[in-house]
Amino acid sequence: MSNIAISVKETEKIGINIEDIINMVNEKYSKNMDTINMDNYIALELDYNMNYTVEELKHISKYYKISIRKKKKGDLATDIVIYELDPENDDKVYRRKYLWECINSIKEDKYLSKFLNITI
Repeated sequence: MSNIAISVKETEKIGINIEDIINMVNEKYSKNMDTINMDNYIALELDYNMNYTVEELKHISKYYKISIRKKKKGDLATDIVIYELDPENDDKVYRRKYLWECINSIKEDKYLSKFLNITI
């Protein structure tokens, strides 16, 4: 998932304090997670703003039950990204992405695309 870098310094102390090592690793890991989360946020927001239409963002918002009233494209994208980055919503996000992939596959299929009219 993510890389964790640990550096070890040799000291003249003979005893090893496990608590200090755990705290050092946790501190380093939490700093990396903040950077990763911000990178994900920026990347997702940029993706939604550049690669999706307002109508597509409205469909995604409605799926997540996010209000679309009086919102511009950037606001919709921001709300979607905030929703998708919340770990409590992981199941719903994965389900939506899976279903959207299914819809796109049906649209690209020569046979099924004739019988199913799905717009997102």
